Amino acid sequence: MNYTGVRKKLQVGAWEVIDHMVDYRAEWLGQTFIERVAWSKNAPQQLLATAAGDVPAAGPHFVWLRFWLVNDGYVVDKYFDARGEAIGCYAPVTTAIEQNGKALTTEMLYLGLWIETDNRITVLGEAAFDQAQAGGALTPVEVEQAEHAIRELTMAAAARQFPPAFVRNFAIVMDAEP
Repeated sequence: MNYTGVRKKLQVGAWEVIDHMVDYRAEWLGQTFIERVAWSKNAPQQLLATAAGDVPAAGPHFVWLRFWLVNDGYVVDKYFDARGEAIGCYAPVTTAIEQNGKALTTEMLYLGLWIETDNRITVLGEAAFDQAQAGGALTPVEVEQAEHAIRELTMAAAARQFPPAFVRNFAIVMDAEP
């Protein structure tokens, strides 16, 4: 799974066209836009390398939710396994969320925060961020904003103030037969 350590555009609806992602749904809930997608029964398992070891973050019948916290300026993904049990949350460091009607877009800036269900925290993408900074792929302003954001997110997550309780406590119930 290579969502970390890259500069990548995020936009509403992008999950609709990714191989093995099925059953895409999306809706506004107050000032938060929520996308949901399930992984197909043939989806390959994908691991996320964290400080605690490799974590299965995608695989057959897994479910991902993306919370576009527009007012807060953050995007948070929450991953669930095939039983519907939460695996953890991924919060990429991004540029400001742009809203044009119903369209939401932002750009990942290499760094991200993985927050496990027991609140263990891993900063992801540091080597790629350093390399992008050294190679001029990031402007000085983007570097400063990204470094500030990862510090703020890390401190807030350690204090259990991020992700917001709404995301942290969000649960799903899976059908008995996926």
